[in-house]
Amino acid sequence: MYIHSVTLSANENTENLSSHVSQSLLLTCIKAQYLWYLVQMEVSNEAKGSTPNVNRPMKLLTSVVIWYGSFAMGLSASFLGTTLLQFSEKFETNVASVSKVFSILSVAFIVGVLLSGIIFRYLSRSVLCGLFLAIMGVGIASYPLAPSLVVYFGIAVIVGFSSGGFDTAHIVWLIDLWSGEAAPYIQVQHFSFALGTFVSPLIIRPFLAKREVDQTLTDFTNSTTNDNMDPGTSEIWIPFLIVGSSCILGGVAILGVTCLRNFGPCRIGNQTNPPNHIEKKSPNTSYKIQLIMLACLIVGTYVGMEITTVQFLPTFTHFIPLKLAPSDGAKILTGLSAAFMSGRAVGIFLVLKIRPEIIIVGNFVVILVGNIALHFVGGTSLEILWSGAVLLGVGFSAVFPCFYGFLEKHLHVTDVIGAVIISSSGLISAIYPVIIGTWIEQNPYVLMYTNYGSLLICWISFGAMYWIIRGARVEGYVGGKEEHGAMIELKMKEIEL
Repeated sequence: MYIHSVTLSANENTENLSSHVSQSLLLTCIKAQYLWYLVQMEVSNEAKGSTPNVNRPMKLLTSVVIWYGSFAMGLSASFLGTTLLQFSEKFETNVASVSKVFSILSVAFIVGVLLSGIIFRYLSRSVLCGLFLAIMGVGIASYPLAPSLVVYFGIAVIVGFSSGGFDTAHIVWLIDLWSGEAAPYIQVQHFSFALGTFVSPLIIRPFLAKREVDQTLTDFTNSTTNDNMDPGTSEIWIPFLIVGSSCILGGVAILGVTCLRNFGPCRIGNQTNPPNHIEKKSPNTSYKIQLIMLACLIVGTYVGMEITTVQFLPTFTHFIPLKLAPSDGAKILTGLSAAFMSGRAVGIFLVLKIRPEIIIVGNFVVILVGNIALHFVGGTSLEILWSGAVLLGVGFSAVFPCFYGFLEKHLHVTDVIGAVIISSSGLISAIYPVIIGTWIEQNPYVLMYTNYGSLLICWISFGAMYWIIRGARVEGYVGGKEEHGAMIELKMKEIEL
């Protein structure tokens, strides 16, 4: 059966890489200029107003609905990565061509984040949050129905735009809801996302092809496969429908809670200072801009590393010397997701006792060890492959939520600032898949090389941010809780002196 006969020569790969990277860099420059404009606009215009009081039961109900939305989003996070081979066969092309969908998703995600960051200033954040999640679900359910690669990419534009809007809304919404005590709730939110990424491979694995590769053959086109790889008889639409329906249900739930809480006018607490919010007295505008720019760099490179690892790990396991079948690659991804979920569950309690910066640095070390294991031994040892994937899952688990918990203590994260920071992840993520997708068939370890570069940038940027915060003497964080009352006043007096 025809599996993968369309391949690119080395020259074609080089030309495609140069062209796509140039386009991605151009888009990155344009969007970076726009992000810079938003940052300057936000730090020069302080938000006015106050968030209406919401009773604790309604806060908890709202949080549960947001957490379910994060779970649904986690379900969809790794679906396309595990089906690259299936869609490359359906459209009779190669993995490099199909993997461009990740760059399209990233660009659409950026556009969704940027536009929603402005729209939320004037329209209901919670209503749009529910609509974005529901639209995303419709798009996900439609992927297997795409008759051509062009339509497939068109659906990705809709899904990426909607996910960008939802991602911006639900993160800042939760911070607004629990301002001053948001750290553990942010951890639960990201645990919910991790739970979704764990369940996702379990849903799709029964519908993936099970190939029996002749160990004496190295050409993938000579491998045999069962009938479920035939696009005419494939049931791959079933898991996509399940995940799409879960997203739609989450969107409806968010809209329902919005009606119940009757949260007031259009500006549903958007761009406001909550009543219990303790204003962080940063030295000047330059300080804020430096923090935002470094946060963009850290979040962008880290999220790019995390997302591309999840997206390309099943493909990576197929092209290393072990040559695992897609269903076995999905098992490896399940192991990473289980470690990812477990780490975030533990992080809910760790953040109450340990400073987030310590957790972040520890996770960076674990990611480095896991990456080294996959790079040097994982290609030939199934045990080390599993161990490296699990270490990556543990390392990825707490970085993102802990970073937001750390940043919240030193910067008031508004809708626009949240949109700018989240957009940075799309800027970097738009470039990574082009590089990895082009070369992963010839050299699967390109995934490891990009991870090394991302870790180096994260280390340097986070060190610079910590140095700036220490230098500005912006204090008020002890044991995972905000200090209040006389202690804050005493520290502020010391700063003024």
